[in-house]
Amino acid sequence: MWKKKLGFSIGQSFGLSVPEAVQLVKASGFDALSPEWKPDGSHLAYISAAKECGLELQSLHAPFLKAKDMWDSDEEKGAAAVAELLDSLNVCVEHGIPVMVVHA
Repeated sequence: MWKKKLGFSIGQSFGLSVPEAVQLVKASGFDALSPEWKPDGSHLAYISAAKECGLELQSLHAPFLKAKDMWDSDEEKGAAAVAELLDSLNVCVEHGIPVMVVHA
């Protein structure tokens, strides 16, 4: 297990600025970061901060609040849920993030 990297899933509930939170993660000995995708694009600040301080972007946590809507009989609700997942996947592609975590 000595070749494994230790990652940290991070959201926006720490009460710190993005740079402070990411630096704290690195200073605590973590090698990688897994930010949460947000519709407002705030995850991009975590991605930038991770790159700036040398943390690997291990994964991106996709949104899950609309997951059940993918199977709803209302096609608009389903399409909105799928669109969020595709937006998350595009962020992974654009930033070289190899894994997208999805809950369904």
